[in-house]
Amino acid sequence: MLIADGFASGRKSQPAEHVQKRVVELVRAGLRFVQFRDHAADPDVFAETARTMVDKIRANHTGVVITINSRADLATELGCGVHVGVRTNSSGAVVEGPSGFSAHTLEQVQTAAESGFDYATFSPVFATQSHPSANPFGIEMLEKVCATVSEIPVYALGGITPNTVGMCREAGAAGVAVLSDLLDAEEPVERLDMFQRVLSA
Repeated sequence: MLIADGFASGRKSQPAEHVQKRVVELVRAGLRFVQFRDHAADPDVFAETARTMVDKIRANHTGVVITINSRADLATELGCGVHVGVRTNSSGAVVEGPSGFSAHTLEQVQTAAESGFDYATFSPVFATQSHPSANPFGIEMLEKVCATVSEIPVYALGGITPNTVGMCREAGAAGVAVLSDLLDAEEPVERLDMFQRVLSA
């Protein structure tokens, strides 16, 4: 899963247009799960940019799972999944795609499973550039979470690189969620290929 953070308002290191181009480039290269996230964006800008990006992806690529962070109303409109977390008030809207939950404790992953979510991200597993002050849980905690909550897939998030994917999978993670390692890569397509080769091994 690529978390396309700042896709509407930009990131510290990238304007929004660069993030958008990176998403399209990675989807063309075989990426099949994108989450659009931008906590800093104006709601109208978020919605309009999401509409444009979803149309662009679907016009050229089938089979891409798309989730919208925090905006269940927009996810419903676009026929996408929705991803929410502890900071988000769910509107109760029915969405067509998968529903995901951002968890930062074992209890939150259990809550996600009990509440009927389709998957959860668990973070931060390792030290992360996007949240440098957050203390990483480590691979042992990820293993405990995955062993305790088997009802839904858990995606490892936070400091994920191709070198750590194998450890996350061995710990029980269904997959990984990546932000900086793909958005900031000098050769994003080659970097994605490294992730895919490890995940398919």
